[in-house]
Amino acid sequence: MIDTFLKDRNQGDIPGVYAALQLMTNEITAIGMQNVFAIGQFFDAKHQLETQRIFQELTAQAHKDYQPSEGVCDFGSAIRSLASSRRITDVSRIAIAQRLTDRQALSSQTLAYNGYESD
Repeated sequence: MIDTFLKDRNQGDIPGVYAALQLMTNEITAIGMQNVFAIGQFFDAKHQLETQRIFQELTAQAHKDYQPSEGVCDFGSAIRSLASSRRITDVSRIAIAQRLTDRQALSSQTLAYNGYESD
């Protein structure tokens, strides 16, 4: 009786329970493989998120480490002020030298234009 129940009698007969169990086994195997694939995708996503979190932490740490301190800002401001003072000094030196040269040469744009008496 079990042979009749589980196996098909003849080649041309309608498939019996045995063929149905074979098809069910194939379906369960295919669905199991799909589930394993989905679990693998979850693991891949977990590792991707962990890696992304590590990169974000390292980026934040590097950003924090390379921010200038207040002392560096003070130093930069002082240097900028010194450069400005140096330029003003150079311009003043050139203007005074030009004025003295014009005075000695009795140039027409100075008080010494009329000679030593007008000076």
